Amino acid sequence: MRNKKGFTLIELLIVIAIIGVLSAALLPSILNAPARGRDAARLGNINSIVAALEAYNSDNGHYPNSTDAKNGTCIGTGKIFDTGLTAYFSGGIAPKDPSGAGRTIATGLTDPGDCVKNGEYYYKYIGSVDSAEYVIGTVMEIAGNNNTKVNPKDVSATTTPDPGSGNDYYILVQ
Repeated sequence: MRNKKGFTLIELLIVIAIIGVLSAALLPSILNAPARGRDAARLGNINSIVAALEAYNSDNGHYPNSTDAKNGTCIGTGKIFDTGLTAYFSGGIAPKDPSGAGRTIATGLTDPGDCVKNGEYYYKYIGSVDSAEYVIGTVMEIAGNNNTKVNPKDVSATTTPDPGSGNDYYILVQ
């Protein structure tokens, strides 16, 4: 009698085919994991900025609303935030984009205030509109994350973003 040790060629081909199908199904989610992580960090940074703005408002009775803020500015460049907002950030430093300076964005999108290329977030004071007074924005890497098609720079007292349109701008109107 012959003692069977090992696998037949057919068994090996079936296992390889199964592994191939599973890896093809999992590959997109594995490849997008770093970008999803950076987008999650961006949302966390935006929440930190909102907390700093709310603390600033609580202490001063208004949000930063200088000329730069009304035209839109980047957070952390030393413009409107030299007024003391940095004291409200952990360590006195405004959060930076997890990709850092020099990040490129998808073709067809514009960098709001040229903030993304500097690794910063966009801030614009829009005045009192119902309960909204300011806009915080950035460009996300993954589309469809409850994002909007409206560039944060274009948001005004009369223009509101359209959340959920699946484009790459993330805007928080607060």
